[in-house]
Amino acid sequence: MAARVILLDLDGTVWDSYPWYGRVLERTGLIRSAEVESALRRGLSIIRVARDVGVSRSRLLRLIRDASEAIPIYPGVETSLETLAGRGVKLGIVTSLSGAIALPMLAKAAINDFFDTVVHPGNCRAYKPAARPILVALEALGEAASSSVVYVGDQEADAAAAHNAEIRFAWASFGYGTRTPSAGETILTEFGDVAEL
Repeated sequence: MAARVILLDLDGTVWDSYPWYGRVLERTGLIRSAEVESALRRGLSIIRVARDVGVSRSRLLRLIRDASEAIPIYPGVETSLETLAGRGVKLGIVTSLSGAIALPMLAKAAINDFFDTVVHPGNCRAYKPAARPILVALEALGEAASSSVVYVGDQEADAAAAHNAEIRFAWASFGYGTRTPSAGETILTEFGDVAEL
């Protein structure tokens, strides 16, 4: 069944953010890029990593906003989003990334106009693996949970959130997660595969 709604995670799904965050924080002289990446892979948020080395949330937001390079999106993102939008697929973001970070980064990557909703901790207090963030996104899109809705993510919490919301899950195997997909789950080897959902 072709997807009518596709919801996407951001870090490790739409963009390759860990090295980028590392370069941004390394410019402070307080931490090396490799240390940032290692902390993020252990599950810490970028806000927590910054705070642990003495960079306030407001300073981190300025560093991200003022970064000269845009966040590197995965190959095929823009083309796939154009294809899906052309087919009338409704698109949304469901992320645990702060909205104060996610929204400017989407704009800087020039892909924000593809998404009719962006659900983040600022507009939904629940966190993945709870179903609530996905359900909030669906409500904003005027849709209900069904087999025609797919959530794409790279982490175990993403898969659990999709399961809890009773929608399909597609694993972005090219991202940062190391989970073993459940039987029957869709495995994406590159972002371009999203256009085939």
